[in-house]
Order: sequence, then C-alpha cells, then structure tokens
Amino acid sequence: MLLPAIIIGSVASFLLATKCGMRRNGALDRTASFFAILIHTVPGFLVAMLFVRVFSFELGWFPLGHLRSGEYQGIVDLGDIAYHMFLPIAVVALLVGSSQFLVLRNSVTQIGDEYFIFVARSKGLRRNDVETRHVIRNVLPTFLSMLALNIGFIVSGALLIEIVFSIQGMGNLLYDAIRLQDYPLMQAIFIILTFCVLSMNLIAEVLYGLADPRIGDSQIKA
Repeated sequence: MLLPAIIIGSVASFLLATKCGMRRNGALDRTASFFAILIHTVPGFLVAMLFVRVFSFELGWFPLGHLRSGEYQGIVDLGDIAYHMFLPIAVVALLVGSSQFLVLRNSVTQIGDEYFIFVARSKGLRRNDVETRHVIRNVLPTFLSMLALNIGFIVSGALLIEIVFSIQGMGNLLYDAIRLQDYPLMQAIFIILTFCVLSMNLIAEVLYGLADPRIGDSQIKA
C-alpha cells in the first residue's frame, strides 16, 4: 500500500506544485493551497475515517476494509485487491501529497523569481518550455529528497490508517511487535525500513546528477 501511495501522491503533488508555483495567486493555486493546508493540518486517521464514512458507509462505493473479498482467483482477484486498496491508497497519497505540495510550491515560486527565469522568458520561450527546461530540473533535487525520506517516515503515519481500514500492513505489524514485545520481529522490521531508506537515498543521489549537472560534476570531482 505504501509504495504506490507514495509514488502517486508525490508525482501528483510535483506536477500540481509546478503549475501552481508558476501561476501563483491564480484560481488553481488558491484552491490547491487551501485544500493542501486543510489536509495537512487534519490528523491522518481522521481523514481515513471520513473517507470510510462517506465513500464506504454512506455511498457504498468501496468496501469497509480488508485486502480482498476472498471469493475470486487470478486476474479477477487482482482487480478485487485494487478495489479494496483504492481508499487507503487515496488517503495516504493525499497525506503525502499535501505536505510535499506546500514545500514544492514554495520552491517553484522562489525559482520563478530567479534572474535566469526572467532571461528565459525574455528570449520568447513558451511557459511550458520554461517549466520543463528550467523550473522542473531545479526543483527535482528537493522532490527527490522528500521522496526518499517519505519511504521511512510514512510507516509511522500509516499505522492508524491501516487500523482504520483493517489492513495487516507493515505499520500494523510493527505495532503488534511492540505491544507483544517481540524484539526479533521489531529488529527485522527496522532492518527492512533501514534498507529501504538507504536504497532510496542511494537512488536519489544517482538521480541528483541526472537532474542537475552541477551536482553530478561535484560528485565526480569528490
């Protein structure tokens, strides 16, 4: 649940923050910033409970919890799992995306005020070209850092969400291990989380050089 939610939330927030940062104080910027601040300030478990109440209990669009119905096999079973996982993935993606949007939007706004952006616009480049060639590449290091850090920190935030949706995930497993004082299981979970965080940081370091040639040159010289 965590990995697809982080990827969806991060990519969506990155694209939306770029649009809003380059079109600051517009209707889209004000609306997206309002909802991002609202979601960021509301506890994650409350957002999950509201989603369950509205979309599962009241409207009946999605199941109340669990990973699957257990009545299907093969491709149909995969579709059933995706159907059950839609709401929890949407909740975690919103929580991840809201915090990233606020940071990335401010970064894009600061970059938009730089002199090289003014020069690029004075050359007659279209707004989309300026965003693609200059803004996105300069905000990518910040985005990659937040993406790498979220892999480790999101487990603690997803614990209550997994409880709300009755999902036996990594966060719920860690909670049971702490409650039962199962130290070998806790050590195994921490080792897995450490490996994931270190792997993501290594991947982020490699991608830094591709996103910004100046960083790549400094890494080679070092």
